[in-house]
Amino acid sequence: MAIRTIPLTIVIPTYMREEVLIDSISALLSLERRASEILIIDQSPRHSSAVSQQLSEWEASGDIRYYLLKLPSITEAMNKGLLEARNQIVLFLDDDIVPSSDLVSRHFEAYH
Repeated sequence: MAIRTIPLTIVIPTYMREEVLIDSISALLSLERRASEILIIDQSPRHSSAVSQQLSEWEASGDIRYYLLKLPSITEAMNKGLLEARNQIVLFLDDDIVPSSDLVSRHFEAYH
């Protein structure tokens, strides 16, 4: 199965989430048609070593772009996501989702 990307940015503001965040990102990365970029806007003061390691690995491989905010603010997190997005279409998602297999393609199609 070849992964095809769609020119869409997913922004996930997150705060104090651990495994559920990892599960959500993993599910998004496993989609056959996935977003060309996933931005994680983290407002957590720290993560477990396992979560930090996984986020670092995904960032190093280019699967996600990771930003850490100093203070928690959903407004600032969303604004940061919009400013950093490289695509015109931006989809904000919660950090605890289980995406349907066609989430990204359906959202993209709504604009065309």
